[in-house]
Amino acid sequence: MSTWGREVDVLFLSDHEDKEKKIIKVSNNKSYESGQEKQINGFNFLNSSELEYDFYFFCDDDCFVNTKLMQKFISNCNTNHVWGQVCNCWDGDRSLHYALGGAGILFSKEMMSLIGGNLQQKGVIWGDVSLGINLRHRNIQISHSDLFKSQPPSHYKINDTEIKNYITFHYIKTRDEMEKLYNLSL
Repeated sequence: MSTWGREVDVLFLSDHEDKEKKIIKVSNNKSYESGQEKQINGFNFLNSSELEYDFYFFCDDDCFVNTKLMQKFISNCNTNHVWGQVCNCWDGDRSLHYALGGAGILFSKEMMSLIGGNLQQKGVIWGDVSLGINLRHRNIQISHSDLFKSQPPSHYKINDTEIKNYITFHYIKTRDEMEKLYNLSL
């Protein structure tokens, strides 16, 4: 956690446990297909414990987060909405609008409390789709922000001088890429 993760309190939800590294086991499944199980179990786990923060942000381990811009964003965002890069790209139901998990999904404490640890797995492998279905059933509003990006900057033709204007980028695969984005966001 030598870049953005050193500046915030981070907890990893995984298929193994290492309390020293703040890794909590929420699944036994190590495969890609465990995404839904890990995400749903992770939300339920957090809701079964005391919610001590005003905001919770869920992202993949290959997501860069500009924590300084995130702080500014949360100071003005509607806490009655869930935030992220919203799409309706699931072939199973194009009417479903959901936040792309790779870009990260932001929840206020109020929204986490509404979920109440009662999310259900929905028979898909994608955690973000399952989460979207669960939120739709609870009539929880998901709001889009262009500050969350589910792809690297090059996908959007974002140049280095603009990096600091975005909260997240997904698919940041190497330490060098993560460090570059971190340094460009300072």
